[in-house]
Amino acid sequence: MALFLFLLAVAVLLPGITEVTGVTGKDEYLLSLRTPMHMIEGGHGWLPWLDGEPRLKKPPLIYWLGKISYETLGVSLFSGRIIGVLFAALFSVVVGLLAWSLFKNKRAMLFSGLIILGSLGVMIDGRRLMLDIPVAALSGLAILFLIYWRLHGRVANIIISGAVLGLAFLLKGPVAFFFYFAAFAALIIATPGSSSFLRRSWLAGLAGVLVFLLVAVPWFAYLAVQYPELLSKTFASEVAERELFNFSLSPVLSLFIMALPWSPVVLAIFWYRQTQVPIFDDRISDGINRKKFLIIWLILSILPFFFFKSFSRYLYGCMIPLSLLVSMLIIEQQKLQEYRIWLRLGGVLSLLVGVLLITLVIWFRGWQLFLIVPILFMLAFVLYWWRANNLLQMSFISILFWVGIVGMVYPALGINRIPDGLVEKVKGEYVVLFAGPQPAMLPIVAGKGMRDTSHLWSLPAKQRDSCKGILIFSPVKHFITARMQLDKLNHSWTELGRYRVLSSRGSWIRIAHEDATKEDWKRAFLKRDLDSLGTEIILVRSTARQCLPE
Repeated sequence: MALFLFLLAVAVLLPGITEVTGVTGKDEYLLSLRTPMHMIEGGHGWLPWLDGEPRLKKPPLIYWLGKISYETLGVSLFSGRIIGVLFAALFSVVVGLLAWSLFKNKRAMLFSGLIILGSLGVMIDGRRLMLDIPVAALSGLAILFLIYWRLHGRVANIIISGAVLGLAFLLKGPVAFFFYFAAFAALIIATPGSSSFLRRSWLAGLAGVLVFLLVAVPWFAYLAVQYPELLSKTFASEVAERELFNFSLSPVLSLFIMALPWSPVVLAIFWYRQTQVPIFDDRISDGINRKKFLIIWLILSILPFFFFKSFSRYLYGCMIPLSLLVSMLIIEQQKLQEYRIWLRLGGVLSLLVGVLLITLVIWFRGWQLFLIVPILFMLAFVLYWWRANNLLQMSFISILFWVGIVGMVYPALGINRIPDGLVEKVKGEYVVLFAGPQPAMLPIVAGKGMRDTSHLWSLPAKQRDSCKGILIFSPVKHFITARMQLDKLNHSWTELGRYRVLSSRGSWIRIAHEDATKEDWKRAFLKRDLDSLGTEIILVRSTARQCLPE
C-alpha cells in the first residue's frame, strides 16, 4: 500500500513540472532554484550561497539536495522540482503509515494518503522546489517513529525519530518542532499512562534528544564560529520579519483553502458526535481516544502560527492530523450521510476554483482542445462529490480534478513565459536581474544563476568593469535608478530590447505589474488582453566607459 501511494503521487505530480508557466512563486524562482546554482558556480558545498554572499536565512538541507540533483541530472526545472515531487510522495506515504499505526485499517491507510494527494495545497506545492512539504514529510516521519516508540517501547524507534527530526530541522528550523511537539503533547494528553511510560523510558528519550542534536547542531555551530556577526544579523532580521506576537486567525482560512475539498468536513467532525473507532490489539489501544488525540494534535499544531507572521504554505504539518481525522469517516462509512452536506460544500468551493481558471483561460487565450480533459475531470468530480457516497472514489476523483486544474489549466494562462530568443541571447553573458528578478524563470531555463541586485556597485568588479560588458534586465519603472547607478560607475549602456512579462510577483496568484489598478484589470478583461497586465522589462548592455573607443 505504501509503495502504491508513493508511485501514485509521483505519477500525478511529475507531469508538467518542466512547464515554465506552471505554478511558481518568488521563493521558488528567486531562492530555491537559484541557490544551488550559485553554490555550484562558486564552488560552495557546505554553505548555501546566493548573489555573492552566504544565505543563512534558511538551513541548508534543501539546497544541498538541489546541488546534488543539479550536478547529477543537470540544471533544469526537472532536476530542481523532482525533489519536491519525491518529498510530496513521501508525505502521502507517511500519512498513510500514520493512519495504519492508529487504526490498523488498510482502507483508512489508503484513504488518508489519497486525501493528501487530492488537496489543493499539495497539488500546487508538491510540484515545486520548496521547503514546506519536505519539512512536513520529515516531521511526520519523525512523529510516526515517536508513535512506534510509544506503541512498542523500542529504543531504536525514538533514536530514528530524533535523527529524522534533526533532518527536518535542517530544512526549516523551529517549524519542525511545532508539528512534532504538537503530536507529542497530544499523545500524552489523549493516552492514559503516558506519564509513567515517560518516567520508565526517560533514558531512551534522552538518547533520541542526543541523536537529534548530533544531526541538527553541527551546521549551526559552524556558522556560529565562522560567521558570528552575519548569523546574529540574520537571526535578528528573521525575528523582525516574523512580527512575533502579532495575533492573527488567518492560518485557519489558509489551512481551509489548502485542504480543499476536504476541509469543510473537518469542521463537522469537530462538532459531531463520533463513536470511538474500534479497539485494536496494541499496548495503548485500551486507553487512547483517537479522535481526541487527532483534534488536540491539529489544534496544537496550528496554534503557534496565530502569533507570528506566516504564509499558508507553512501549515502543511497541520494537514497530517487533518487528513487522519477525515480518514476516520471510512471506518464508519454508515454514518457518511451525516457529513454529506459538508462534503458537497467542499466540492462546490473547489469547483468554483476550477471553473474560474477554465473561464480565464478560455476568455484570454481562447478555446484549446486540451481543455476537454480537465473539463471531463471536472464533470466527474461534480458527479461523485454530489453523490458523496463512496469516499475512496471521491478521493481518486479529487486528485484527477486538481491535476487537470493545476497541472493543465493554470499553465495555459502563460504566466512567467519567457519571451522568444532571450535564452539564446544570455548565453555566455554575465546577467544581472535588477530590482526584479524578471524574467523570473530565465535563470533556471538558461541554466545559470545570474545576479539579482538593486545595487550595481555590489557586483564583482571583474565582471562589472569587463570590456565585454554585462546584460541588465530591469523593470522600466526602476530603470531610472539603474541608470543613475551606471552613471556613478562611469558606465554607458545600450538598449537591446523591451518585453512585457506576466510574472508571479510573490505568490502564484499575483500576476499583474505592481502598479496595476482596477481600471487596468477592467481594460484587460474588456480587450481580452491578459498580457497588458504584465511588467514591462528593458534589456540593456552596460559597458565601462574606459573600454569605449575615444
